[in-house]
Amino acid sequence: TFTRHALDSGFQPRLFEVRFGYPDSLLPPVALGMPDGTEVLLRGVIDRVDVYEGEEGVYLRVVDYKSSPRKLEPTALWWGLQLQLSLYLLAALGAKPGAEPAGMFYFHLDDPLADVASGAQEAAEREIAKMLRLQGIALSDVEILQVMDRHGLGMPPMLNKDGTVSARATAMPLKAMHGLLRHGKEAAEKLAAAMRAGNISISPARTGFLDACKYCPYPGVCRWDPRLPGARPRFLPTLSLQELQERVGPGASPARQA
Repeated sequence: TFTRHALDSGFQPRLFEVRFGYPDSLLPPVALGMPDGTEVLLRGVIDRVDVYEGEEGVYLRVVDYKSSPRKLEPTALWWGLQLQLSLYLLAALGAKPGAEPAGMFYFHLDDPLADVASGAQEAAEREIAKMLRLQGIALSDVEILQVMDRHGLGMPPMLNKDGTVSARATAMPLKAMHGLLRHGKEAAEKLAAAMRAGNISISPARTGFLDACKYCPYPGVCRWDPRLPGARPRFLPTLSLQELQERVGPGASPARQA
């Protein structure tokens, strides 16, 4: 699947398991500004950075491998519950001045089964390829989308038959993409500042698709119990991709703390 994605795309895998923010790493840290004027320097490891260099300029996308299905949720992006890919893309762009963001994606590493007629190998391969498409947000630029996934093998359909960007595409224009990255950094700054200030209040987030306590490995430390007085989760309003785009686009208000 990885080979098919690479052959079908003008974006070429350039860096693998690349570290950022370490003394000997290729990529710089993501610097989070604190209210007292100091900085928190984030470091980590990006599974993959893909690069496209064409007449339009240089574009980067980051890919993170997951052992279970994962999607970028507009609600989680807005409330600071899904910051990983935004910060990865910021780190990658920090090492390539002038480059533009082309997308951020999860890649589910799996060996799924397809429910097709016996012996229908081609149909099975098509179904499996759909299950293993990259999931995330792309730049809603027709030329870049065409280069990124020439025959629809690597991502869910983004373009209509007439070549225009589909209304159902998980894509954003360039200014909104930059706004999303800026919002992610601001959300990370507020979270880091809250941690440094000692804010350890027990206030698990809940949305239409997320229960922060469901897979948390620390119930014995947290001791949160909905039966206790005042123990209430934070119910976060859900957002569509269009609503997220409007909030992070030009003239958008500063990030809210998750």
